[in-house]
Amino acid sequence: MKTSNLFLYLCFGLLLAPNQKAYGNTEKSPTLLLQTLINAERYDAAEQLLTQLDGEPDLIVLYQTILRQQRDGIVVALEYIREEIEKFPETLLLREHLAKLSLQAGQIDAAKELLLQLKQAKPQSLSTVLLQIDILLSHTPQEALDMVLATREANAWSLPQQAMLDTRFISALMKLGLEHTAANYFAELPSLRQKELLHNSNAVRLLSRLKSPKIRQALMPLHLEHPSQGHISSALGYIYAHQGEYGQALPYFQKSHLSGHPSAFEIGEMLLHLDRHEEAMHHNIQVPNPEKKLQQRFNILVRSKQYSRAVNLFTQLKSKGLANQTSHYFYAYSLAQTGQKEKAAKVAGALLNSQLEKQAEELLKNLRLADTL
Repeated sequence: MKTSNLFLYLCFGLLLAPNQKAYGNTEKSPTLLLQTLINAERYDAAEQLLTQLDGEPDLIVLYQTILRQQRDGIVVALEYIREEIEKFPETLLLREHLAKLSLQAGQIDAAKELLLQLKQAKPQSLSTVLLQIDILLSHTPQEALDMVLATREANAWSLPQQAMLDTRFISALMKLGLEHTAANYFAELPSLRQKELLHNSNAVRLLSRLKSPKIRQALMPLHLEHPSQGHISSALGYIYAHQGEYGQALPYFQKSHLSGHPSAFEIGEMLLHLDRHEEAMHHNIQVPNPEKKLQQRFNILVRSKQYSRAVNLFTQLKSKGLANQTSHYFYAYSLAQTGQKEKAAKVAGALLNSQLEKQAEELLKNLRLADTL
């Protein structure tokens, strides 16, 4: 699964000099160029750039880990960085990133253990503080909120660093059920901080879940002022999509894609919701991330009633560990539609104690009814 999110943003943000401008000439900064290539899902170009970089070995390993996380998924990235840490046992940089990946993978205890090691070595580091906030967000959001406030007042942070803190502040407010406050907070931020925050895909997804009209009202002037900045168009697309307005969301994702902000997956999802299956498949071909592409293609095949192809593709989906409860239900449904009733009943039966229990019961009922006809 693609992970262009808080952790990628945090890593690159802290690698930049505190006073470096967020928008600059990437030719003068290999780090910014690498970030641009990975965000644009130009993985081959990013790999080639990494072979040309002349830097500290552990820093190159970090970049390689970020690339693998984006391209191959978090499991591959975790395996890679753990192996590399054995070669650089003293490096804090890689242990810090391993902690972030562990947290993202839901391995809270492992993240806490690494955090303790990092706090002993560099307790005042912003990256260490942010990691501690992220762990608090998972179970004590009020403590996370208090820590964000204290950290924000402790220093004069750069725009990227402020965005990291703003993202966590909004996340804590939402976890506490203070969605209206979160919406007001974003709406009242200076436009430069709003723009910076929108570069963070995790922040965009948080904002898109807020139902307050203030979010859309704050984004529209930014979009009109900067129509070529795809991350702003994408943010509006997510907001409309989360509200179920797929027809309204589609043109914003299309604008985002045309401006160089890859949105083929999102366009495919909107077209799928609009039952425009052939167009959805066309954009699915353009999705660089193989896991997201495979999952989306399976859904398109089911929704477009290409059940035999869906059954065949499910084998590949399962072998890669990408089959969730929903895809198992769609698989059972596709088996039923292709006359493989015994297999369909077995797959559906395994879902009876899941979140899709009602759908599974209905499918089994229809299968039994079909046998009596």
